[in-house]
Amino acid sequence: MLILILFTICQSVTVTLDKTCLCTEIFVENDCTAFGCKFESKLCSILACSDVTSRVECDSRFDCSFDHKTQTCSAFSQCNAYYVDAEEQCFNKGNQVIGCVSSGKKTGGFYQCTNYLAKQLNYIVCSDQLTSSSCNGVQSDGYRCVWKSISNECVAFQLDSCSDASDLNEALCNVSYCVWSNNDCNEKQCKDFTSQSSCSFVPHLDGNSFTICTWSGKQCVELSSVSQLQQSNCSSITLGTYFWNNVKNECIECEGFGKLFLMSFIILIASF
Repeated sequence: MLILILFTICQSVTVTLDKTCLCTEIFVENDCTAFGCKFESKLCSILACSDVTSRVECDSRFDCSFDHKTQTCSAFSQCNAYYVDAEEQCFNKGNQVIGCVSSGKKTGGFYQCTNYLAKQLNYIVCSDQLTSSSCNGVQSDGYRCVWKSISNECVAFQLDSCSDASDLNEALCNVSYCVWSNNDCNEKQCKDFTSQSSCSFVPHLDGNSFTICTWSGKQCVELSSVSQLQQSNCSSITLGTYFWNNVKNECIECEGFGKLFLMSFIILIASF
């Protein structure tokens, strides 16, 4: 007797931000304007930061940042070039390769932003801290010091994998990327979203890649193929990393900002 066993290979769509579409790759007007470009004469082209008037739109672009003091949008240079109304607004400045935070200095009603690492003036060595009260600070390499109660020691911590927080505490299990359950910190999956409105994507800890989710029946599942997408949702669901090709009538991956992002990173590093 011949027994045939069928195996189903589960696949998922993972996109990376360095593949975000260039304006010139977009051909649908709604997609063009939605991703901060301008649509004229049936062509999509780059909208300069200085031409963006909306604060939300300005800060949503990785290459632009909005200054609340001057009420202008400009190409991101460095964190301390920007002033905000509320301290938490500094988190939205720049492309976050090097994170911006509030300097705590308020001048003329505005807080000046600063680079995260530059604010850590008094670095400590985690392993030198012998009590939980002294285990509170940052090392010169940017790692946070956290107290590990199981072994009663101060350890250097950075969330490279969700499981890194399992032996520590729930507060360190970043809810944007991970799920805390039964004292374990695990990678978030599409199935962890319980409503259609929240079922969109799962960000990865590298800060650059995302698993795309879709609502099927009564549950959130991983999108198995971009061939399932239509012109109306090709760009939006893939976070702007695919565009609708009218000639081929299908959803196509963009060439993206890879080279531009790399150059921006080099410029940022060189400025510090």
